[in-house]
Amino acid sequence: MQQTTPNANFQFDFNETASGGAYDVTATHTGGSTLNAENTGSLTLNASDGNSTAFGLPVSAGTSANLSDDTDGPVTAGATVRVLWTSPNGDTSQALATEDAPA
Repeated sequence: MQQTTPNANFQFDFNETASGGAYDVTATHTGGSTLNAENTGSLTLNASDGNSTAFGLPVSAGTSANLSDDTDGPVTAGATVRVLWTSPNGDTSQALATEDAPA
């Protein structure tokens, strides 16, 4: 059975690190479906430079995850970041939101 991708909205905030050339990124759920164990296997914030962190379920409006020195590290300038949803059975994944860090 094919899993239906939830309709959830996310906003990205980028803050340049003190050393420059990298950005702390926060992704915040701003509306739409609540993501929980019934409709989500995992939800992660990933960057094209390899950094990644998981959201804790459930995820509803106001819930956020970040990439910074406190998690898997900030992202490099120009890196693409995405919120990646995976279905409960692991067969389907979809980017729910994508944005590039400032270059």
